[in-house]
Amino acid sequence: MFENAIIEKSIKVINSIEEGKFPLLLNRIAQFLSGGGTTPKPFTSLEEDKLQSSLEITKLDVQILIDGLIELFKACAYTVIKPVILSEHLEKRLSMNAKKAEIFVQVWASSARAIVDNFKQKPYFPQLNHVSYLVTVEATSNSAAKEKIPKAQLQLGVVKDSKRKEVNLEFSHEELYDFYKKLEQIQSQLDAFR
Repeated sequence: MFENAIIEKSIKVINSIEEGKFPLLLNRIAQFLSGGGTTPKPFTSLEEDKLQSSLEITKLDVQILIDGLIELFKACAYTVIKPVILSEHLEKRLSMNAKKAEIFVQVWASSARAIVDNFKQKPYFPQLNHVSYLVTVEATSNSAAKEKIPKAQLQLGVVKDSKRKEVNLEFSHEELYDFYKKLEQIQSQLDAFR
């Protein structure tokens, strides 16, 4: 259920930190995931340095710890799971220390609603930001049949979690027409819901 390389890597670090500091760390990440943070990360770089010193772990381990806990909260948010089963899973399948598993379950139980509600407001998949295109013509070098081949280049700009990415596509006339027909099918299915 939560088998994820990031989570599994973080368990060793989670088990190594002091129990008394664990709830504070979890509450801060839960607050961030519930929309309480105005920054793109739960901790500033200065706070991460303080965490490193306070928890007596390396800078890399701080990042592994934060990333792993964020992934664990996300996995809980996207999976309907009872606290007892979550605790069992954390201990038996992920080998989390029993006390730390109990603390995680308590923090999750108190913040689950806010985190899930915040995730419902955010799109899961990247969102289309812009579309640009260019039509080109390729000329073949075959002297017997000098053929012109039209190509369409499409650039889709997508955004997820404030990160922009460009997706570049190239279509022949037939490929573009097939793509167009698929888009028409999708549009008619969406129109049917109105």
